Order: sequence, then structure tokens, then C-alpha cells
Amino acid sequence: MLLIGVLILAAFYNFTAVLSAAVFGLAIAWARPQEQLKVRLIRLLSFGLVFSGLLVALGLAALAVLISPARLLDPAFWKTATFAGHPEYEVQPVSDTLRAVLSFAKSQISYPGLDPTGSLSQYWDAASIGARVSLVAFYGVVLLIMALPLFILIFRRKAAESFSWISGVLLVWLLFYVLFNIFWDPGYTKYWLIPLVGWWVAVVVALNRLRLNSSQWYRPAFGLVVLLIAFSFGLNFTTQFFGPTVVIEPVHHALSPSRFASRQTQALYLSRPTASRSIFI
Repeated sequence: MLLIGVLILAAFYNFTAVLSAAVFGLAIAWARPQEQLKVRLIRLLSFGLVFSGLLVALGLAALAVLISPARLLDPAFWKTATFAGHPEYEVQPVSDTLRAVLSFAKSQISYPGLDPTGSLSQYWDAASIGARVSLVAFYGVVLLIMALPLFILIFRRKAAESFSWISGVLLVWLLFYVLFNIFWDPGYTKYWLIPLVGWWVAVVVALNRLRLNSSQWYRPAFGLVVLLIAFSFGLNFTTQFFGPTVVIEPVHHALSPSRFASRQTQALYLSRPTASRSIFI
């Protein structure tokens, strides 16, 4: 029940947590390999019914308390709530899949030539042919490395049986989020952070399989993981957290002249060059 409560709170914060609830349900149902399939399915069904029942009940209660009946009957409210009409949420299978692949790689490591305030799509549109080739080559290598743990989970099935159910849960975890992200917003890095956690768990499981099998690939694989961590941390830190300072003119003065006219010595104005919202303290 504690896990269900945490997942419900997460779902209220961001509804994509429902995908994690499905994955945790599978993990709980398949955590005991010695049990019969019928027992596992009953446990999975029970988890799903309790979670979905509480989520729907609490969701309806929140709607009743926080939103008036008139707004609930207004089509404009649901259009806004579901982001209908936003071009970034339109389904374009080919381009969305390509954006999803690059965004998953970007969630692990940022591209060296990318503006911290920009996106891969903006960079691609403005880049020369040579710059585009460099970007594809860079993330091609990153994606090749990221595919190796999944390859081990799928094709090295003779490893320790105690980890077989974990492999299945991890693959389902990644599959759920990949399909959802391709449909929803494949270029938004935030949505790839949870599957990235699943990928790193897959890395740990894959390394453990190589170790238990006394594989000759264990030490090279471990070294590759250490190298990826060091390279990712160094590049992300220097380009994202410790990137270049962006100096812009205070163009937002016209948005709220009365606030700036009456500002005091200790006033603070926070904004980004591409931001539609700003903070005035």
C-alpha cells in the first residue's frame, strides 16, 4: 500500500507515472519465480485494481473540489488539459521516432556544440551538413553503447535465473516509456529521465550477468561504463551546468513597466532568452 500511495502521488504530479505503476505491478507479480502463473496474475490484477480504483476516486474528488461544474462541461477546459491543438503533440511517426532516439541519448549526455538554452531540433535546422553529420556520428556512438546492456539482457539468457524476471520487467519498463514518449512528446528530455533510470538498472543487471558467467567481457564492459559516467558527467557539467553565460538586453521591461518603475534595490528579475514566463521578486 505504501508503494501504491507513492505512485498515486507521483501520478497526480505527472500522469506519466501511471506507466511506472504498471511496471512496478509487473515487478511485484513476477518477483517470485517459483509461484504458478495463476498466482502471479492474481497479484498483478489486485495491484492494478487497487491502484486504478484509488487513483480514479481521488482524481474525481479533486475535480469536484477544485474545479467548478461549469468548467468541467466546457470543451475549452478539456482542450487545454489535454494539450489539443499544440503542434508539438501531433503524431508524425517517422520524425517522432528519430527525435525520440536522439532525445533518449541526449538525456544521458549533451551534445558538445549544443546551446544550453536550445534544442536538438533547433540546432539541426540551423546546422550545416558537416555539423549534422558530426551530431549523428556522436549520438550514433552513444546509442551503440546504450544498446549493449539491452543486448545482454535479451540474448544472454543462460545467465543467473534469479535475474530473468528483472530483465523482463526492465525491458517492459523501457518499452512502455518509449512508446508513450514517441506518441506524446519525443523531443522533451524530461520524459526520458525515468526510462534512463531503467536503462542504468539494466546496466547493473547486465554487468552482474557478465560477472556471474565469468565472462571475458566483464572487465572491458565495466571499464566502458566507468568511461561513460566520467565522460557524461564532465560534458554535461561543462555544457549545461557550467555553460557560457548568456547576456541579453532587458527586453521584458515593456511587459511590466509598472513593476520595473517601482522596483527597489533588492528586486530580482529572472528570465531566459526564449522564456515566455519570467519571475519578478
